[in-house]
Amino acid sequence: MQSKVFFLIVALNGLGIGEGSKRPFNVELHNISYNTFTDLVQTINCDFKKLALNRYAVNAMFELSRNMPQDTDIEILIHYRLPKGIRTVKFLNLKLRVCDILTHVPTVPLIKEILNKLARVSNLPFSCPIHGNKMYNVTNLIVTEALFPIYAPIVNFNFTLNFFEQQTKFAFFQVEGSTLRKT
Repeated sequence: MQSKVFFLIVALNGLGIGEGSKRPFNVELHNISYNTFTDLVQTINCDFKKLALNRYAVNAMFELSRNMPQDTDIEILIHYRLPKGIRTVKFLNLKLRVCDILTHVPTVPLIKEILNKLARVSNLPFSCPIHGNKMYNVTNLIVTEALFPIYAPIVNFNFTLNFFEQQTKFAFFQVEGSTLRKT
């Protein structure tokens, strides 16, 4: 568990959270998709709106039909492809228990900063159990180029969250986008 948390911290640090420097690229979001595969997720909806160049507002809401099981896993995937590339490269593949993340990770300053930003725009629980029959939402989560490291290459990317109950995927959330050279 500790090694997975370490790699999560390294990956998030590599994403440049908190860096304020100008980026030599623009970020463009193309699509947000989601789906459910079991009856655990009663309602789900996600969308985004472009507010300005390099600035998007992301909204998401979901309701569970029952309490989320304590052994629910989340798989965090980041894939990228160079603009003229043929091959897709897996940059990050991390699978963790949701309750372990909520219990242990918030003590890490970098993760705590991310969770604090998320708490300002959502009613997501930051402890287990995650209750059923309650609508959870994220409203106007601002995504900008500051989320990416200053040295990020020009790529097409997708960020995926897969959710598993007893090794069976019950939902996913995916953001597709690209970094584009500033003109």
